[in-house]
Amino acid sequence: MPDRDVRTVRDLIYYQYAKIIAKMAFAACDGESSLEHRDDKKFYDSIPPLLEKKYLKTIYNCHNCSGTLDIGDLDGNDMVTVLDIDSVIR
Repeated sequence: MPDRDVRTVRDLIYYQYAKIIAKMAFAACDGESSLEHRDDKKFYDSIPPLLEKKYLKTIYNCHNCSGTLDIGDLDGNDMVTVLDIDSVIR
């Protein structure tokens, strides 16, 4: 769940990108192999960070073209969540 300071789609994309950078920094400090061999690994940990960053950049460009970067809730649930990122694709 994003921080409550996230109010727009732009903030949400930046927040997600910062989480990817932090995950990569943790993996570099802890050793890449320890991240790959954990038993409690979640499904989203198996997505390569480079792919996540490219996806966020593409979605950012889509929102930029449609003019929805500075809009808050796009899916109508009164919260800015990761589901708002994908709403531009529909």
